[in-house]
Amino acid sequence: MIRINLLKNISEKRKKHRNIAGPVIRVTGGLICATILIAGGIWGYKRYETTHIKVLPQADPVVKKDLAPSSYKGMAVVEDVVKEVNDSRLKLRESGILDLPYDQLSFSEKVNYELFFTKNVCEMISRIIPGGIGLKSLELDNFQTVYAVGVGSTRTIIEQMLTSLRREKVTLLPPPYSFVKPAGKEGFRFAFSCKTRYGLNLTDPMIDGSLARLPALESIPDLIKKFDSIAVNNNIALTKKPVQVSVEKVGNYYRYIYQWAGTATYKDFVKFVFNISDSRIMSAFKSCSLIAQTSAVIKIESQIVVTAKD
Repeated sequence: MIRINLLKNISEKRKKHRNIAGPVIRVTGGLICATILIAGGIWGYKRYETTHIKVLPQADPVVKKDLAPSSYKGMAVVEDVVKEVNDSRLKLRESGILDLPYDQLSFSEKVNYELFFTKNVCEMISRIIPGGIGLKSLELDNFQTVYAVGVGSTRTIIEQMLTSLRREKVTLLPPPYSFVKPAGKEGFRFAFSCKTRYGLNLTDPMIDGSLARLPALESIPDLIKKFDSIAVNNNIALTKKPVQVSVEKVGNYYRYIYQWAGTATYKDFVKFVFNISDSRIMSAFKSCSLIAQTSAVIKIESQIVVTAKD
């Protein structure tokens, strides 16, 4: 079985955890009928009414001084909620940490959040994966979801990993998205899927609230060349250089999606992610799939998004 080597020494891993075989990444009516009264019947009814039926006095109309609940009250409630949300958001911004999920961020906040997402995931994986755990695959999707599949020597060590994961800024999804099952001689296999909520540190010097650092349209080819260069410098063997697959216009900005693929060690992939972030070239990993090929090499399939200004 193939697993991904998570920044650990291969030979040391084999010595300590021989019960995990193979290479790994270590680290969803009625109808109503009316009867017509004939002329003679009308006279009889009137006489009966006068004799038997008492006419009740008509009550004076009630005038309410306070308005009953209405659409006006509903509007007031909406206004109060909007005001509360805006006030809370202002307090978050003033604190320097915007602790909101990705889909609640503004456009400029999303662009900045995207730059840190994969780096945040790599840091999280290094914190939660102990020895005795091997990942077969690791997938990141649309800046919101992390999905991993792997094996562990014991159920206890996997449960400890999941406990550490719950302490992170993520929401662990329940079965069948996350599970632990026996895997014979390998121990136990597991999968976890979580929704991330890393937030945005507005005090980070990399944050560009005005999006002034975004590249112009004509400079995108140079940006892609720089991306390639950083990949090569970090020992990423590109099996497919970045190719544009789509573009979307959002206001005065353009969102270009490029697809690429390669192979590397997990350690070199992490270095590559950190160097992309440090280079400030304003590109982000929209999706990324890491699959163990050998005890040392992973296959990388990824899409990056480049936001440019008109």
